[in-house]
Amino acid sequence: MFSWLKKLFGKKSDSKPEEAVDREPVKKVTLSDVQVGQFIQLKDEQAIEDSIKAGSIEGIRYEVVRRCVIKERGGLCEWVALYLEEDEEELVLITRTVDGESVSIVYFDAPEVPNGRVRLDWLERGFDFLWEGDSESCFDLDYVKSINAPLENAKGDLQEVEFDQKIQPFYGECEDSFVTVVEYGATEEFVNPDIIVLEIGDDKDEGGMVSMYVGSPVDENDVEIY
Repeated sequence: MFSWLKKLFGKKSDSKPEEAVDREPVKKVTLSDVQVGQFIQLKDEQAIEDSIKAGSIEGIRYEVVRRCVIKERGGLCEWVALYLEEDEEELVLITRTVDGESVSIVYFDAPEVPNGRVRLDWLERGFDFLWEGDSESCFDLDYVKSINAPLENAKGDLQEVEFDQKIQPFYGECEDSFVTVVEYGATEEFVNPDIIVLEIGDDKDEGGMVSMYVGSPVDENDVEIY
């Protein structure tokens, strides 16, 4: 059951930097303001490491191909999800804002999980670790409070790492669709300490379309917008 988890929580895969584009960074624009068609260049430690492996020290530049704003129904918070592409690599940069305070996290697809499929399909394929409960209706199952996974530590040995819900699931809307947002955080230091699950839709028979991402925070000073 956890064969995919070992891959899931490792470092990002190597990627090639985009060829230089003759543009200047946009001034005084926050990540929440970025629109489709703009470019984002990551210059955090992990991005620089990946870039050096590919023969550059400039960081990696991605095109914003989709933008989704999720607004919590009670107005408590908002998530701006920027879907990024560069060659064959895809990332999701999500900025969560609560009471004017923002946190940005770079996520990538959890490998081997059926992202983009409805909840019922996840369950029928054996990926039932995200939900708990006795209801016969998949839609009425609750998201688990924690995820435990055997992961490789710095010495290459397997150890159990626990990811707990940061707070109860949030419910909001994006482009007139109902969205459930569930965030998890590692209970100990880890290279990719954040998990987010997005479920879009609320079909009573099949549930919504579920996607699971893993990632780590990025400082806005390590991001340039073009």
